This record gives sequence, structure tokens and C-alpha cells, in this order.
Amino acid sequence: MIEGDEAARSKLTSVRLAQRARIVLLAAQGLRNKDIAEQLGIGRVQVARWRERYLELGLEGIKRDLPRGAPPVKVDSAKLVELTTQTTPPAATHWSTRKMGEVLGVSASTVMRHWQAHGLKPHVVHGFKISRDPKFVEKRVCPNFCV
Repeated sequence: MIEGDEAARSKLTSVRLAQRARIVLLAAQGLRNKDIAEQLGIGRVQVARWRERYLELGLEGIKRDLPRGAPPVKVDSAKLVELTTQTTPPAATHWSTRKMGEVLGVSASTVMRHWQAHGLKPHVVHGFKISRDPKFVEKRVCPNFCV
């Protein structure tokens, strides 16, 4: 027996994988997408998708769904800390999350999370001072939080 046949009949296989294996097995018998869809009670688009994924990636292609959602945003933490501590935005006394987000191309909430992780509070004018230490960024950046 082939692996796909085992996946289609096994009681330990998930329902999704079993259905995908049946699609591939019926396609191997020469059935058209329309006929497979009718026989399994699913849509032709779904049949076409899983046949194509099987052709491209083999059995691994039908085992897992593709990841959903947008990929995580990569933030240059060193640049964020450097801009926050070493510079001020034009026509302002300190950085806001929105202004920093525009400069770095990320959301304001992402900037806020990084500021909190690094203990930065540029909006606190009384206790926040721009550091003159040239190695401040290297000392301040948390290596566990850098994405």
C-alpha cells in the first residue's frame, strides 16, 4: 500500500488529511475535479487546490494548511532605541508612538511594545534625558526581545 492510501483509511489520521488523501487517490485514478468534488461532497476549487499542492510538494503538501495572516513585522530594535534616545522628531520635544511608527514603517502599538520592553519613556520629560553615551544602544537593547 502507498502512504496516501494509508492516510485515507487510517483511524488515527485527521479528517482533513483523510479527505485530502482521498482527493489525491481519486485523481490518481484519472477522475476529473468535478467528479471528485461530487463524489466527496466538496467544491471543485478545493479539489483543484489539494491536487496542485500534492503535485508541488508531495505528501507533505497536503499534511498541513498554509499559515494564515500576515507575516510578523520585523522591527530594528537597535534603530528604534537609537532614534528614541539620541534624536528628537522635527518640530517636537519627544517621539510619539505614531511618529516613530511612521518613521520605522510599523504600527504605534508595535513601537509601544518595544518601548515598554526596553524601559523607554520618551513622553516623561522630567526624568527622560537623551544619553550622550555612544554605546548606549548596545547596552540598552534587550537581545531576547529583538525580532
